[in-house]
Amino acid sequence: MFDKTIKLETERLLLRPFRQDDKELILNIMKDKEMFEYTPDEPWQSIEDAEGFINLVLWLYDLENETFKHFFAVTEKESGKIIGICGVGGIDYDRSENEIFYHIGKDYWGKGYATEAAEVMQQQK
Repeated sequence: MFDKTIKLETERLLLRPFRQDDKELILNIMKDKEMFEYTPDEPWQSIEDAEGFINLVLWLYDLENETFKHFFAVTEKESGKIIGICGVGGIDYDRSENEIFYHIGKDYWGKGYATEAAEVMQQQK
């Protein structure tokens, strides 16, 4: 079962479990089609998409399996804003191996945030 109290910190980021009230914040990031250019998924269209995502993540937190060992909201320490998601799990539809995954909002590309999040996630694998 996922430890809902765990928080991972880097110099600039705080990775924390998702909460029900994160849906509007994460929708603003995940509705950008460029976020999904290299994935089979589609950009989110509505608050219902974000709500479904949050409900799924909260449900995954309660499972007693290794499908998603870690699944976090990536927040910028300085502003407190959610800037993306990251985790460790079998996302390539091959659940036999875990991998690090992340989506960082386009406004934050090119600043090393994905690398920073991936490095702290690597320690959790």
